[in-house]
Order: sequence, then structure tokens, then C-alpha cells
Amino acid sequence: MAELAQRAEAIAARLRECGCQPGDRVAVIGHPSLAWIEVMLGAMFARCAFAPLSTSLTETERALLLADAQPRMIFADQAFADQGQTTFSLAALDSWIAAGTGIGDPAQPAPSDLFSIIYSSGTTGVPKGIAHTAGGRAEFIFARPRPGFGPGRLGYVSTALCTNFSFLGMITPLYFGAGISVPARFSVAGFLSACQEERITDVSLVPVQVRRILEYPDFQPEQIASLCFTMISGSPIDMAVKRRLIAQWPGRIVDSYGTTETGGIAVLDLKAHPDKLDTVGRIMDGVKPAILDEDGHPLPLGGIGEIAAVTPRPMEGYFNQQERTSQSTWRDATGQRYLRTGDVGYLDEDGFLRITGRSKDMIISGGLNIYASDIEDVLIQHSAIAEAAVIAVPDARWGESPHAIAVLRDGVSVTADEVMVWLQARLARTSWPREISFMVALPRNDMGKVLKRVLREPFWQGRETQVA
Repeated sequence: MAELAQRAEAIAARLRECGCQPGDRVAVIGHPSLAWIEVMLGAMFARCAFAPLSTSLTETERALLLADAQPRMIFADQAFADQGQTTFSLAALDSWIAAGTGIGDPAQPAPSDLFSIIYSSGTTGVPKGIAHTAGGRAEFIFARPRPGFGPGRLGYVSTALCTNFSFLGMITPLYFGAGISVPARFSVAGFLSACQEERITDVSLVPVQVRRILEYPDFQPEQIASLCFTMISGSPIDMAVKRRLIAQWPGRIVDSYGTTETGGIAVLDLKAHPDKLDTVGRIMDGVKPAILDEDGHPLPLGGIGEIAAVTPRPMEGYFNQQERTSQSTWRDATGQRYLRTGDVGYLDEDGFLRITGRSKDMIISGGLNIYASDIEDVLIQHSAIAEAAVIAVPDARWGESPHAIAVLRDGVSVTADEVMVWLQARLARTSWPREISFMVALPRNDMGKVLKRVLREPFWQGRETQVA
């Protein structure tokens, strides 16, 4: 740990020699590596704002985000080195550090310092730069569930490093003196091997990874016996997976709900609340939620509407996008700022939050509101279906209609007509999909969320108006 801190200090000194000032952006584009992590920490020590970019972006998309971030420095793997401006190689980081004097001490960041810009892996359009201050990040680190973090603990972070989930999954254990293990890429076999050989104690996973582990042919709970704490986030977990986690997964398991903009809103301790598995958990300490109707008015307990929240660790705003920042904000009668999540749900009498859908996933067909998640929840109960996504497609009569896309389990077959008959017996007629189609795999972003905009594009191309 001391050696890592020394490397970060050397990078910070070199950044200052290169003219970096507090608030300047340092962008990184690369696959997981020690150099990637060292640059992240060095940027923090230099009071710069760290701006990691996804390696899955197209060249055009990367150029768009770099133009938005306007970084003073860019570090990248060789495959992403040509960004139209000076880029330093992550592979040659030692040489870059050695070219400096190494003089300079890390400076304590001010709470108002721009600390990071995380480009949203949103599924509905062009990613947005979500800006956090140093003060907000400090609040997040202390608010995040972290039982037992400290020397002797070892965290495992295998989601894309450019995401908020991975970013906090790395800096939180490091802050408290724990180590981290970051594989070059995630595989079930690699994860099981790391648990057995490295004695992983803490892990951050997205639901698609959890499902892959549980369905792995050679999986045995004994292989992950070292785990003390597991945090799952990024997308909903179905009830069957939650029950299996309780039965077979060791240690404490927390399902965390929130957004990059808000930070955590609710957490569900699966083993402590097995009667609340249909929720995303209890509202966290320091969080003040509101459920809003379509006109932006707060609803009483039990009312279903858009979830908004006051949290102690929200974003400062969308970088360079004041209008979008304003659109994401709701203020109560006292003027207090709430951030809208875009998710639809309600609070029960015990303070647990239930998600019923996402406002942008709402399908308005003939004036009726149809939630895609309602249909998806039924579809994945079919024995032949592993995953499902429901999107809005244009309909000459109704304006929009639901279209279901399913991924079949290995080794099974079923026709669309057979699934439709099965589904119609379990859904209200108004929610029946117009059509069911099949894919080998659903397109996903770096956090494992289904890219519904990609699924919708073929149906809405060439139209003047499109679904939100």
C-alpha cells in the first residue's frame, strides 16, 4: 500500500510539472491495469478531476466525450492512443514519471474541488458527464456499506473501470487500507480461482455476473467461502436469483439501489430481510426520498410515481450542461434540491422502496401506460427464457405497442407462438406484446444494463418522433 501511495505521489508531482491545476481533467482510456489505477490515484493527489472513458466506445463517441471533458492530460492504451491530441501511453508510464523531477507533495483537496467526471453508461442516449466534488465523494465513501474494510481485507472489482460502481469499489477499500484485486477481464472461472487462491473477502458485482456465477456448471459455494461481503448493483435482480444467493452465497449480501447522479438511495440486506426481496431495500440514513406524480407533485405513502431523492453525496451537476442539470432537479416547497432518478416506484409502510418500472421504459399504447418491466418479469418465468427485454415499437393504430425480445436458455427451443400463448394466460390483454422475437444475447453497456435504445433503433429509424 505504501508503494502504491508513493507512485501516486510521483504521478501527482509529474502532473503538476506538466501544468495541471486543481480542477483540470485527466482522462484515461484503457483496459484494467496497475498503471490505470496509479493514474487514477495520482490525479486525485494532484487535485485534478479524474475522467475515465469506456474502451467500448466508438472513435466518434470517444472524440465527443473528450471534447466535452477538455482534459489537460490523456493516458491511454496503445489501441486508443490517437485521440487528435497529445496522449501518454499507460504502458510507458514509468518513462513518463522518470522524465520529471519527482518534486512535490500531495495537496489536500478542498471540498468544492471538481473530483471526478463519470460519463453515464445510460441506455437512452448520448452519455452525460456526471460531475462530483471532493466533498461529495468523501461523503459517499463513508456512506457506502463497508463492513470490516481495512488491512487484511481484499476487494475484487471486475466491472468496467470507467463506471461509478467500479470507481467507488476501488477507492473505498483503498481509503480504509484494504487491498484490491482487479482482473484484466471478468470470467466465472477467473473469479472462482481468485476467491480460492487470493482469498477474496469483498466483491462488487452486477446482476448479470452473479447469474453467470450461479449458473456455472462447476460452481460450488465452497469455492467462494472466503467472501465476507458482496455488493450488487447496476440493474434489478430477479427473485429466483435473490433466493439462491441467500441459500448458497456466503457472507453478507447487499443489493444497492441508486444512480451515479444521486449516490446510494436504498440498500437491501438480503439475508436480514428475506421477506422484502421484492424491494430494493430500505432508504439509507441521510437520504430523503420523494415520489412524484406526472405533474411533479409529491405523492403520499404508497403512491406510485417517479423516485427523487435528497442525498448527502449527489452530483454537482452534468458537466457543461446546465440545462440538463436543471431538468434533473425537483425542489420542494422549501426550495430543497431533489434529484430525479427516472425510475418509477413507491415506498411501503416499513420504509422499503419498490421499483415498478422506469419512466423512459413506459409504453403509452392507445392512451394506456404499460410498464415494460411488468411484461419482462413474467417472461423470465418461462422455463425456456434466460433473459428478456420489452421495448416500444411504432403502431399505426395505437401509437406504440410493446415488442418482446427474449434470449433462450442453452439447449432449449420454443417458438414465438408458444411463448405468446403462455404469456397471454398470465398477462392482462392490454399488456400483450404485439410480437416476440429472439436474440442470442441482449446488447449491454459496461454496467450490464440492457441497451434498449439499440434494440429500439431499427423500429424507429426515419421517423420524426421516437419513443423517449
